[in-house]
Amino acid sequence: MRIPDLVSYHAQMRPNAGALLAPQRSIAVSWRQLDRRSNRFAAWLMTQGVAKGDKIGLFLDNQWAVETVIAYLGVHKIGAVNVPINTRLRGHELSFIMAQSTCRRIITSREGQRVLSDIGVDDGFEVHLVEEWDWNGEQDAVTIPWELRMGDEADFLFTSGTTGKPKATVHTHFGAMHLAISAATAISLSDADIYQTAIPFYSSSGCHTYLLPALFAGVTMVIDPAFDVHDTIRTMRNLGTTVYFGVPAMLLLLLGSDEFRGDLLSRWRLCLYGGSIMPYDAINKIRRRFPGVGLINFYGLTEAGPGGTMLDDRYALEKIGAVGRPIPPFTEIRVVDSEEKDLPVGEVGEIYIHTPSAMVGYFHNPEETAKINRNGWIATGDLGRLDEDGILYIVDRKKDIVIRGGFNIYPSEIEQIIYEHPAVLEAAVVGVPHPILGQDTHAFVVAKPNQDITREDLLEFLRDRIADFKIPRRVTFVSALPRNAMGKVQKQDLRALLERERSEEA
Repeated sequence: MRIPDLVSYHAQMRPNAGALLAPQRSIAVSWRQLDRRSNRFAAWLMTQGVAKGDKIGLFLDNQWAVETVIAYLGVHKIGAVNVPINTRLRGHELSFIMAQSTCRRIITSREGQRVLSDIGVDDGFEVHLVEEWDWNGEQDAVTIPWELRMGDEADFLFTSGTTGKPKATVHTHFGAMHLAISAATAISLSDADIYQTAIPFYSSSGCHTYLLPALFAGVTMVIDPAFDVHDTIRTMRNLGTTVYFGVPAMLLLLLGSDEFRGDLLSRWRLCLYGGSIMPYDAINKIRRRFPGVGLINFYGLTEAGPGGTMLDDRYALEKIGAVGRPIPPFTEIRVVDSEEKDLPVGEVGEIYIHTPSAMVGYFHNPEETAKINRNGWIATGDLGRLDEDGILYIVDRKKDIVIRGGFNIYPSEIEQIIYEHPAVLEAAVVGVPHPILGQDTHAFVVAKPNQDITREDLLEFLRDRIADFKIPRRVTFVSALPRNAMGKVQKQDLRALLERERSEEA
């Protein structure tokens, strides 16, 4: 069974059940319609000369979620490869991605075409506009003249580029199906669920973590065109959303609304989140407002499918900072030292993941593939520790460790303490050069609306909570932190900002 076979199955078993809703556009697509419309798109691609293994770029944001899902399935039905491309990229970043993907054909909107044209990267590409295709057209079946296998390439998912230039991870239908089955089973998704998210489709979490388990379980999918507090809550209420998937930053903003409460969202049963640490205060507020909602924290990386671990609801408040145990049944994790030896409980080391949903490698990049592949295990670059219950805690990114005067400092630990200040909405800590100590810490802080906080207030708050050498000597208050599509703080942007400031002062 390959990815599009899931749609064909539900089309046969539950043809008239809702598959995909876009209430902002008054669009409702049944499973039969989703199957038949993707058949028609697949057949059209073949008339354009698209063959098995060809790379098709999807340069679309969630405004076009319905069309994107239809196109995604249609591409797979003929054995071609989907390449979701971040629509927020511009300039040389976008040029680099386009070159790396080796796509010759792009599905985009008029706005996307304008972006591509402005920087000249549409030359040599076949560009097809969503506005010029009849997405309501249907076809019974599509005849494929070549053999399709589970081991065929399915998707190229680009890494976020937080530690360097983005790389294209190559995923097969086999790996994708493993992720679909294991994740859907682990969180008990069913065809009775209405599953909502605003996670961008072009991210690995949107394209795989959200979509694949949803297809397997046969849920009713609701992909918001963009994240907006009022629109999210209104959609959850009007449709009776049962499962919501977001990043902590989204949930923090939702908690700021008086309408985000259990009596208005009575059908909500499961809150899924990942991408960064959820503050204790936020988890506690969700618990109080929604006593019956289960909280599930996911951890993974694009290279793993993104497969990894999940923290069960019963530990949500008990084990803050934990990301749980491996997603059953076949995913494994290790915490190892510099010699790749397993570390005992409580000791910090690099996290290794072994899972059938992992990529087969970076596209046309054997050198980088070799760096991350450790005899079938993925070296994540993340530091963590296991507790006595076998539950994994993320300590920090390996490259984010600050060594101050010979002492290791984990910025995520400081961030978690800063989050506890009642006037703080968000925080990020980065390392900065120091002429004597080697490195020191610098905190970027976002205050809650209508809340005042000074550097002195924050430092006084920290003095009784963490060791003196960990307290940031420098604090910058900002209106927002730079984040990628998955809500991860772009610390390289913060470091670049500080570097520019130092250069200007020199």
